[in-house]
Amino acid sequence: MLRATAFAGGTVLDWGCGPGDLYFHLTKLDLPFTYVGTDIDPRMVELAASRGVPDVRLVDLDFRPERTYDYVFASGIFQFQDPDDPLYFLPILEAMYDNSARAAAATFLSAYRPEAEKAPDELYVDGATIARIAAAITDRWVVDHSYHPAAGDLTVGLLASRGTAAAVKASGNDPSPPRP
Repeated sequence: MLRATAFAGGTVLDWGCGPGDLYFHLTKLDLPFTYVGTDIDPRMVELAASRGVPDVRLVDLDFRPERTYDYVFASGIFQFQDPDDPLYFLPILEAMYDNSARAAAATFLSAYRPEAEKAPDELYVDGATIARIAAAITDRWVVDHSYHPAAGDLTVGLLASRGTAAAVKASGNDPSPPRP
């Protein structure tokens, strides 16, 4: 996810943080960052907090961020299918992008995973399909299908459009007057 977004430090929202592994990975990069982890599972929130993750919050399934972060990441939250809503991940991807000033990235299980490794209740996406979805969200995107052995996973990176309000604010060149 970091490669797909050209992570350079900044504020991070880890949507579905689990035990906080991303936080510990970021601490090794020697880049300044501020981290907020969220998860719907109270056991994961408790585990992350007990491991020393400084800001981890319990949220519900309808969670949407209340502010903008430089980067919004989601790893593993789209593992399962929802037969009643096959595209349930779309509004979440859009919210991730809408609440990121620089980029958002999410991982998916790949449709090219070997059949013997697939489970019937899991969600598998095709790289071309996720590319069309990404292009509908932003004109700057990345699909990385190169990092997992045997084509098991892929990452989509949604990069801020150069002219969006969030991108302008992130650049520090926002000409609009501050709001009272």
